Amino acid sequence: FFVMAFPLFGSDVPYAEPAWYRGQQSTYYTQSHVDFRAKMRNFVNEHLLPNINEWEEACVTQGHEVPAKKLAKAAVEAGVYAPSAPAELGGTPPEGGFDAFHDLIWVDEIGRGGASGPTT
Repeated sequence: FFVMAFPLFGSDVPYAEPAWYRGQQSTYYTQSHVDFRAKMRNFVNEHLLPNINEWEEACVTQGHEVPAKKLAKAAVEAGVYAPSAPAELGGTPPEGGFDAFHDLIWVDEIGRGGASGPTT
């Protein structure tokens, strides 16, 4: 087996992050996953976290929805829009293709906002 280890990432709280974020080696987690995680984390930090509470409040109190077109455009530009879809269908798959680890990273990072709106 060829096993890669990557720099530590994320929280120091026990079990708060997947094992491979905390330096445990994996035969499946590759540089493509590290790069995709960085893209997703940057996108969430820049576009979701600063706005999510306002969007959720507007949805509950006024029936407004997340500004989907603006958010989709930003996701395309960040390279994280529909990453499981091929580029021919408008997706922005990671270099080397999309697999279950990329999906886990996508869900994990989107979920950090604590709101359901952006995932639907």
